[in-house]
Amino acid sequence: MGVSVTPQNTRATLQQLQRALLTGDEEKGTKGGEKARFKPKEYLIDGLIAKRSLTSIAAFNKVGKTKLAAELVASLIFQQPFMGNPDWSPAPAPQGGHKFILWWVDQPGADSSGYLQARGLMEADGTLHPQIVALYTEEDDLAWDNQGMDRLIQDTSNNPGAILITDSFFACTQRVHGNDQEPEAGGALIDIQTLLSQSETTHICLFHSSKETGLLGIQAIRGHSSAGGAVSGAISMHFLEKKDSQTGKWGADKDNPHRRMVFEGRGPYVDLLIRGDWERGTF
Repeated sequence: MGVSVTPQNTRATLQQLQRALLTGDEEKGTKGGEKARFKPKEYLIDGLIAKRSLTSIAAFNKVGKTKLAAELVASLIFQQPFMGNPDWSPAPAPQGGHKFILWWVDQPGADSSGYLQARGLMEADGTLHPQIVALYTEEDDLAWDNQGMDRLIQDTSNNPGAILITDSFFACTQRVHGNDQEPEAGGALIDIQTLLSQSETTHICLFHSSKETGLLGIQAIRGHSSAGGAVSGAISMHFLEKKDSQTGKWGADKDNPHRRMVFEGRGPYVDLLIRGDWERGTF
């Protein structure tokens, strides 16, 4: 019929839903002489990924960010140290285990199933691990539009405390806002976080990086600058570099199984050399 919904319409709808969720009638703040009551800082992965916050994973194409996301799911479900690092212990599983919503709309289902099967999260016949509430892929044709928001609201409301992993920021905003550089795209992420706070959802969002090398941590996030301001912590992965013997120029060493991994944000700054078994998706 040629009917379309503008980004402004979509955001206005989401903001209206947020206002309906927020009562705002309780007393705010702590007065002098009163005891402050704050929730202790809690981690999904000790010292690395905070609970009930937004953590980004940023990397250039084919560096391994989706495999890192699959490793995170496996670590929490199977209660194994993240990336094999004994300092990065997963949070103890609640009754029924950690639940996941995999919003992996940036790639075909065949790719997602390969990553999940490699980590024991999907059987060869396509049966998902029961702790994965839902898996959405490119074939589901979802984005952060009205249809996508309805589905996201339903899934997070029905599964409070679930962990949402979004792949990727670009895929969710491009169809609605044209590209991930528009201010409305960053605003959409902020709106999403306001919504997710109502169900105490921990959100891991994957971002493309604008360059193969050079940009680290939060700076590696491609998209409107307000998106970087919304994250509590940023993990970035990078190809190592090698010198071309003929030209003398430095470039990405895509054949090297090692990667540089940087974390900055809520926690100590980390700069590590990691090695991936890229066939099995382990680190």
